[in-house]
Formats: sequence, structure tokens, C-alpha cells
Amino acid sequence: WGAYGPATYVPNAGTLMYRYNGLGQWSQKSAEERAISKMIYACQSTAIALKEGNIDAAISNSSRFLPLLVKHPRLKLLLKEYGIL
Repeated sequence: WGAYGPATYVPNAGTLMYRYNGLGQWSQKSAEERAISKMIYACQSTAIALKEGNIDAAISNSSRFLPLLVKHPRLKLLLKEYGIL
């Protein structure tokens, strides 16, 4: 029960504002760190899908890469050069 007694569910409490931040886990990271984390996640989830032989999931995950690649100026030029954009 803890030091403060039993917990009770309050259905109409709304959003509690203790340490509320709209960016959540990203609040302490720069835009570059956020982009790197998202790219790592996209690579890892695609690799896992391919390792498990789930080609459809890997193709579906590939859509996560394009917005991240377009933000990088040099990669954006390469994507245009190859006709992807």
C-alpha cells in the first residue's frame, strides 16, 4: 500500500500537469539527436523484420527512412539525382 495509503483510480482527473512536457522523451535532445535516434530505430526495426523473414514489415518500415533522409541536404541531393524525389 505504500507510505501514503492505497491508490484510487480517478476517471475524470484529466491530464495531470506534474512534469508535463509536450515533447515527452525528446525534451532534452536536440533536433539532430532526435533524428539520429529515429534513424537508429528505423534501421533496427527493419533489420529485425528482415531477420525474421517478414519482408512486408521491412518494406512497411522503410517508409520511416524517407522523411529522415530528406532533411539531410547531401542525402536529399542524392535522392533527387536517383529520381526518388
